[in-house]
Amino acid sequence: MLLFLCLALLVQGLMALPARAQQSLPAFQQLAHDRWTMDDGLPFPGGYELAIDKDGFLWLGSIAGLVRFDGQHFVVHDRSNTPAMQGNLIRGIASDGTGRLWVGTERGVIFRQSGRFQALPALADRNVYALGADDSGAMLLSNDDAVYRVGPDLALEKILALGSVHLHLSHAGSNWYASTDGLYSEHDGQLQAQQLPGLGRGHVGRLLSQGDALLAGSTNGLYFLQDGQWQRHPDPALHKRILAMTDDGQGNVWISTEHLLMRLRGRQLIERVDVSELAPATRAMLVDPAGNLWMASHTDGLHRFWAGLGGYLPIAHEPTQAQFLWAVAEWKGDIYTAGTYGLARVEHGRQRTLPESAGLPIIYSLHPEAQQLLLGTVRGVYRHDGQQVQPVAALAPLADTRSNTFLRDADGTLWIGTSRGLYRLDRQQRLQRLSGTDNSTRWEIRALLRSRDGTLYASGDLGIWQVTDDGLQLLPLPHPNPGIYALLELDDGRLLAGARGTGQLYLHDGQRWLSLDQTRGIPRNEVYALVADPQGGVLVSGLRGAYRLDARQLALASTQPNAMLRVQPGLTLHKRQTPGQQVVCCVGGGDGRGLLHQGRYYLPASQGLYTLDTPMRDGSGSSQPRIELIQTGQDSHLPDARPLRLGAGERDLSIGFSVLNLSPLHWPRVLYRLEGYDDHWQELTADAAPLVRYTNLPAGSYRFHVTDAASGARTASQSFQIAPAFHETAWFKALAVLGCLAVLGISLLLNNRWNQQRNRHLEALVNHRTQDLAQANARLDALSRTDPLTGLNNRRHAATVIPQRMRLDPDSRTAPSQHLFVLMDVDHFKAINDRHGHEVGDAVLVGIASRLRQQLRQGDCLARWGGEEFLMVCFDLPAEEHVAVADRLLAAVNQHPLMIPGVATLPVSVSLGLALLPALPAGQAERWKDGICQADTALYASKQAGRSRWTLYRTELQAVRTG
Repeated sequence: MLLFLCLALLVQGLMALPARAQQSLPAFQQLAHDRWTMDDGLPFPGGYELAIDKDGFLWLGSIAGLVRFDGQHFVVHDRSNTPAMQGNLIRGIASDGTGRLWVGTERGVIFRQSGRFQALPALADRNVYALGADDSGAMLLSNDDAVYRVGPDLALEKILALGSVHLHLSHAGSNWYASTDGLYSEHDGQLQAQQLPGLGRGHVGRLLSQGDALLAGSTNGLYFLQDGQWQRHPDPALHKRILAMTDDGQGNVWISTEHLLMRLRGRQLIERVDVSELAPATRAMLVDPAGNLWMASHTDGLHRFWAGLGGYLPIAHEPTQAQFLWAVAEWKGDIYTAGTYGLARVEHGRQRTLPESAGLPIIYSLHPEAQQLLLGTVRGVYRHDGQQVQPVAALAPLADTRSNTFLRDADGTLWIGTSRGLYRLDRQQRLQRLSGTDNSTRWEIRALLRSRDGTLYASGDLGIWQVTDDGLQLLPLPHPNPGIYALLELDDGRLLAGARGTGQLYLHDGQRWLSLDQTRGIPRNEVYALVADPQGGVLVSGLRGAYRLDARQLALASTQPNAMLRVQPGLTLHKRQTPGQQVVCCVGGGDGRGLLHQGRYYLPASQGLYTLDTPMRDGSGSSQPRIELIQTGQDSHLPDARPLRLGAGERDLSIGFSVLNLSPLHWPRVLYRLEGYDDHWQELTADAAPLVRYTNLPAGSYRFHVTDAASGARTASQSFQIAPAFHETAWFKALAVLGCLAVLGISLLLNNRWNQQRNRHLEALVNHRTQDLAQANARLDALSRTDPLTGLNNRRHAATVIPQRMRLDPDSRTAPSQHLFVLMDVDHFKAINDRHGHEVGDAVLVGIASRLRQQLRQGDCLARWGGEEFLMVCFDLPAEEHVAVADRLLAAVNQHPLMIPGVATLPVSVSLGLALLPALPAGQAERWKDGICQADTALYASKQAGRSRWTLYRTELQAVRTG
């Protein structure tokens, strides 16, 4: 229940601020909440160190290593992937005046500079705390014996013979040190022990300077220094062990104990919250420059609390069973809601159920009129006059029908959209059914709209109808049976429709319907309500949350059919899928009539009413894309302003990057492009690691770009050049051309002489040479598709055959089959060449090729992909057969040594990477390359796991560690 409240009751009237401007946090119960755990990439259930570096990255330390967070992805640093790091137990994270990040561990200290971690040799294998920078910007470190200062030149200077110091703070001209032995102050070289009353054998774990005040959090509670004397805070809630403290820059101090989170303003305790079920044992806290409160729980992950977008109005009574809210409307100045509980009125921030609605069937829609409020239920239509609820006699035939929506014309005609079609009640109280031929729900009407030109529209599961005197005419939409549950006429007269079935929007530009979906930047959301606001925007609300589109984006959809649209995030059911403030399921359920009332949106949810301020706060901020690393084989290259120069053999690249944005309302859309190789920008999928691989790049000049299209961020770029191999150099090609020309000249001269000597046989010679030429062309084509060493097909042949075989037959009635990509690499092949020579290496490739050929099914493709790599593609492979194929390939190569002349027997092995792809529809043949990339990723995992094994590509293989 506490978690539910923390996601609700949000601050009202909060205006948008610059991304880096700190804002005052409202009461904790009004804060929105996000949480990350081991499922999201943390190496340990929680942490106890938090810091933000000069670039804005969040760093979390635990007993299992160090984690960097950019707002979307975690990068883990531990002994397994960071050579400079000899210990995984983090003892402080802090930046010095030069911007270097220092991390203390139980086995030395490391610092990050220019993208790399380095160790400080002088303190290797020592238990070191990173205490933070002193007033000069130098980093202070401590071990079991002393405190040291490290300057910009990395020179180590011992400044204090005091051991086991874990805290340092500069305050009022003095340096304060906390150790396991006590608290000390140092001024002008004089060290003085501090006496904290009642502390006894306890110790100080946190120090905080707030203006003139100095606070100490200890195992015995909170102390503050007043008139040179330490005093214990009088509030009993602050007599527990203090685990973490932080100053939010707005006059507040946040303090955590094992179970409580408290806020002090001055000496007054103004807020106390039990977080034992939300973020227990919070060991570290900080407030970032944007005003978000970050908390590291020792056992329950990383948490972010931030000023939300609106509020939440729960149902007042305690239900005996689950209650659901289906509709909301304004009537006579009040907000009414309805659902499984009957009818309720919003009073004093809660929904008070009306006793006169007790016993009604489930209410699904509300329609306010001057003297009555119509209630559309699952069993007929009722009216509420402010005192009592009664059935509408003229609508008695609808007693077994769900009434979804109502529309009253100026002449008094009432239109009712029901689960069985469209009905009309005229002024003479005659009821007429206008749509549907039976009582099935396929004729269901969910929304009604009377446009400014007088046209009446009705929509439902089958689409949108235009209602005329002759009946209903179904309008042509881009998709069949879209399930249109919301209709809205925009200020310029265009019609906007929200679909539940397809989860997208449809916009009519005056001539045709445009489909707006995820390819245009629109989040997938089963739409129930479209609400226009005075600022020219439209709030789109549905099962997965709510977001806002402004008029300029809708105009862009018509004028630029391929332009990506930007949405303003609001509420979301799942932050990993769409941006926004996470809420409880489900926004817009049932009839889901959203409402704009007195400048606020009201959105029905399953068990309450969400509210959003207008204008909504835009918290996207500015992203900071950056290129982190370029990996080629065993070499790592850091980004440089100058182009990187890579060798002729460095053709396989892995480029790691990040897009920094800690805003809770931001959802990056990462685009990347390798200029000189990619014709268009490529998009990184939301759940993919920020890492791109390129295989067998040709020699030449390239420039890699990455950007966040969702925030208009700058583009990070890195140029590099791949040196040409011997046969790729310009002078070699020039000599080859000259040689060909010389041979051609000699051939022509000899041909002329032969023609002069054998003129009688000219016709026969021409025919003979024509036949020879045809045969030569055939042999040349065969040679161009064959690897000369192994006799297997080569890469060119495979690139031609594979997309042809993978195309999906449009006339096929069978279920699409799957195709298996197997990328094989000879283990330790370089060592074989180095030890036995290239002739033996060639013999190994020939032997392995022979064994692989014996495993080839008829119709499959086997090719030498390049160097010691082989590619096998098994087409139309039955389900789960990839396991048997992989096992047979490993057994065929790895179980028996090769017989090599001059070497006798030579054991060899291969590592396999597997990927499964379905048949490809027409127009998507180039997606076969996805199978190569995925198999290469899996092959890389096999190599990392120890070689001589196979790995099937899964989504989790994309969680590549970089840095």
